[in-house]
Amino acid sequence: NVGVKGLQVIRASAQYFPFRKGVFDFALCLDVLEHLSKPREVAAEIYRVIKSEALVAI
Repeated sequence: NVGVKGLQVIRASAQYFPFRKGVFDFALCLDVLEHLSKPREVAAEIYRVIKSEALVAI
């Protein structure tokens, strides 16, 4: 809890997000992939949890 009403912080592995497939409308991933050992796996996980019509900013 960060003290902001309506905001929930979830800490998870970048290679497995604890969300169902296709639940997000938007994904933002800035200055992250170049620092990971398996960026393709993380990108695949991002695409797993977004809706087919979602916007993605990488």
